[in-house]
Formats: sequence, C-alpha cells, structure tokens
Amino acid sequence: MCEGCGEEWRTRKAQARTCSPQCRVIAEGRKSRQVPMPPQSQHARLVDDAERIALELITMVRDEDPRRVWRRLEGLKPQTMFAVVIALAALVPDDRTPAQLLEWATWAAA
Repeated sequence: MCEGCGEEWRTRKAQARTCSPQCRVIAEGRKSRQVPMPPQSQHARLVDDAERIALELITMVRDEDPRRVWRRLEGLKPQTMFAVVIALAALVPDDRTPAQLLEWATWAAA
C-alpha cells in the first residue's frame, strides 16, 4: 500500500513505500497533503462508496456519539474522504440557511 495516497498496488514494487514522487513528498510530510485524483477506472466504485458512507455519516452524526463518527472518518483512505466530502456537499439543499439546516441539533440554538 502506498504510504502517500493509501492505494493498494496491483503489483509489488520492490523496496517502494510510495507509488509516485508526489506521494513520497506527502508521506514524508515535506509538503501539504495532496490527494491525487483516482484513475478513471476507479471512479464508479469511488462514487458508490462515497454515497454509501455519506448516507451512513448523516445518520451517525445525528444519532451517535461524535467520537464514533470521528473514528469512522479516520478509517477512510484520503481519496475516499474527498469523495465523501463532495457527496455530502451535493446532498445539502442550497435553498436553506445554515440555521434551518441545523434546526435538528440541540446545540444549534445555543
């Protein structure tokens, strides 16, 4: 597995810890974390995973302990995390104010 982007390798790379120079920079922490776009062949699977996880998080954030939500997010690969963020943004109605969107939260009124 690449230490930069978290992708599984199809073939074993001898002595390599990362799949590209960009991922090597990320893994070494010399630069801000950049997440490369996945190859076109992985888009359908990534979209399906992001939709499923986004819907799961919507339920979790409303019904469960925030620490459990955090742990769920920590387990995501960087590319999946980006896809989930995009899916969640797409699910938010754009004709409501933040206050309207957060009416369900007991802390929103405070």
